[in-house]
Amino acid sequence: NGKTEGEIWGILRLQQFSRLPGDPETLNGGKEMFGKKKKTHTKQQPYNPQKQTPTIRASICTGEQVAGFQDNETGKFEEAVFIRGEKDLEEFCIQYAVRREDIKKIW
Repeated sequence: NGKTEGEIWGILRLQQFSRLPGDPETLNGGKEMFGKKKKTHTKQQPYNPQKQTPTIRASICTGEQVAGFQDNETGKFEEAVFIRGEKDLEEFCIQYAVRREDIKKIW
């Protein structure tokens, strides 16, 4: 086809990096960078108001916020919804029948 060896290697490199990480067709077998596999989502357990507190965990550095529930006994935080804006927070409140004033914030 008239391509040089360098052009062929360039095309192969572009094909390798043009796919998204975790795509089964990637040359690294569907693994993320450094061999880590993509997280699989686990099913969210129902909210138990007697044992859990609705909580927003926020990053001081990035401002990223995740709504979920903190276990009252162990303090373990279980993620439920990534909060990108006001709409996501409203949906969290509706989905889990939580009032905004009942949600605590942890950093």
